[in-house]
Parts: sequence; C-alpha cells; structure tokens
Amino acid sequence: MRWGRLLVMGVLVCMSGTVTATKEHRVMTVSTLCLLDGEDYQKEDYVLAQLTAACERAENDLVVAPLMPFLVFRESRAADDLAPYAELARKHKTYLVVALTERSADGKKYLTSVLLDREGRPAAKWRKTHALPDDDGLDLGDELPVYRTDFGVLGATIGSDFYFREVYDVLRMKGAEILLWQHFPERLRDHSAWRALLMARCLDNHAHMVTAMYADRRTYLANRYELGMPGAAWGRSMVLNR
Repeated sequence: MRWGRLLVMGVLVCMSGTVTATKEHRVMTVSTLCLLDGEDYQKEDYVLAQLTAACERAENDLVVAPLMPFLVFRESRAADDLAPYAELARKHKTYLVVALTERSADGKKYLTSVLLDREGRPAAKWRKTHALPDDDGLDLGDELPVYRTDFGVLGATIGSDFYFREVYDVLRMKGAEILLWQHFPERLRDHSAWRALLMARCLDNHAHMVTAMYADRRTYLANRYELGMPGAAWGRSMVLNR
C-alpha cells in the first residue's frame, strides 16, 4: 500500500432546490480525505498536495478535509490565510471544507470549519461548540448554522461535538441534509466503533453524513500506541447515506 495518500470518494443522490418542495434529484460527487498522521505530515504543503490530488481526481461537488489543528488562520486576515484553499475551490469549481485553528480578533482560540464555495468565497463558518475535559485552552462557539449549497443543505461538526447527539438534532431541525464531521485522532480510542455510531447519527436524523479523519501505519488501540506496534491504517473517512 502506498502511504503517501489515502482518499475516500463517495456518490450521494441529493435533493436539489428546497428541502421540502421538490422531487428533482441529481447525482453529486463527494471526496473526503483520510490524511496520514504524524509530525512529518502536519504541514500545509502536504495538506495542499492531498487536496489538489483529490480535486484533480474527479469533478467534485464537495471536498472535505479532516480537522487540522496544527494549521492556523487569523479571523482578521482570513482572506490571506485561506487563500491557497480558496484558489483550489475556485480552480476546480467545487465546494471545499477545511477545519483549522482560528485565532479570533479578540484573542480567542477556536477550532473552526470553513466552507468555501465554487468561486473560492467563504460561504459559512462553524466553530466547535462542545468540549471534553481534555480540550484545554479552547474557546467554544455558540451557534449551529446550516448553509444551502446548489446540491443540498450542509451542517458541520468538529471533534468532540460528535459525542453530543443534540448537536445533530439541531442541525437537522434547521434543515441540514448532509452532516459533516471533521476529526483529529484520539490516541486511546478504539476506532472500530466509529461506524456504528456514525450510522446511528444518520438514522436518527435521516441525513447523509461525510466524515473526514486520519490514518496511520500504527494502530490507535488501548495504551500501547507509544510502543509503535505495527498494524493496519485505521482510516475512518467515509460517506454514509441516510
């Protein structure tokens, strides 16, 4: 297996137009990235190379990258800091979602997902709203917006938002048809359980879901990670239907 790139692609059939008053459907193409984890890969050049490959591989409607807390953008200079991602979206005429650390104008630190439209313009922003005890030093957002694209309505979640099902309930009640989840590895997590939980989110909310996660040459099982045990890549980027 090549360890340079792991990419998951999916096809969804989504309702076009309004959420409640149309019977028209079209096929959309989604690419969700499963990046490699580790210090050698926590660089913007690597991330941009993988995003470029995903954009060139298919005519995408939506490209989703996992949470990348090692990359930062400034709220006051967002246009400059997000320019490489905006150019990719504009060049390939796709919606692109990236999740980075955001430094706000008032000095707060958020984990923030940014949606760039087909012209590379910032269309929506979601800040992580829920935290666990080990999420030290993070400020939390207090809004759960949705955004209507030309293929459906999106709602995004980040990291430990996933553990609070009410977040998805609110997004769905606001009209979200496609739920996004962008995450960063949890070292003591048994990742084999993700699929069942993700399926439950889809079934509970009757919505599609796109997840973006990481893979590694080593497993993330129990507390033996630091010993470097060899194992399969535990990539968990996927597209699930409703």
